Amino acid sequence: MQEIKLSVVLDSASCFSIGEGTAGEVDIEIQHDEYGLPFLNGKALKGLLHEEAAELVFALEQAGSKGNWVQITNKIFGEPGSTADTQGTVNFGDLRLPADFREKVISEIKERKTTAYEVLRLLTSTRTQTAVDENGAPRPETLRTLRIIPRETTLEASIFFDKLEHQEQIFLHSCLMALRRAGSNKSRGLGKLKISTVPSFVMKEEDFTDEGN
Repeated sequence: MQEIKLSVVLDSASCFSIGEGTAGEVDIEIQHDEYGLPFLNGKALKGLLHEEAAELVFALEQAGSKGNWVQITNKIFGEPGSTADTQGTVNFGDLRLPADFREKVISEIKERKTTAYEVLRLLTSTRTQTAVDENGAPRPETLRTLRIIPRETTLEASIFFDKLEHQEQIFLHSCLMALRRAGSNKSRGLGKLKISTVPSFVMKEEDFTDEGN
């Protein structure tokens, strides 16, 4: 089993929304665990990377590459409507705060020195937004409050796989490097990411040409 360690630094505030709010507090709530620690689950991370893979395949095909890029994508992420036999060979872990920090927070909660709700409020902030009309005036009943994770927060995840060829590993790494934003309100400046990996692959031109097959 091989592992890629993924490190993500938020280059802007981010909102990894759960699709609903918290009554009396925010209209758009973020993913957080039972300890109030924000995260992005592995399924959502996989979905974002799968979207980047589709964009990369399109670009390679437009450039005239004859590589088996769709086949590689399906091997990594699984085929559309995949079953147990056709699901991807790569497992994506949750993107979470650093393990040592999480352990300290969980210990504090278990010792009743703080609560999950206090942790969530300390690690995040809220932001309001509204739609405006053609004159720049706020539209009625469009004011929304969302919870955000502050800029420069660091998150980590592990990605595991077996039997990926060199070109397949390079393709996966390229998808990771292509991921630039995640979460809600990306068009409003939220969710900008800065990603690094260990190991970090050195890509060569032949990795994406027919000679690389």
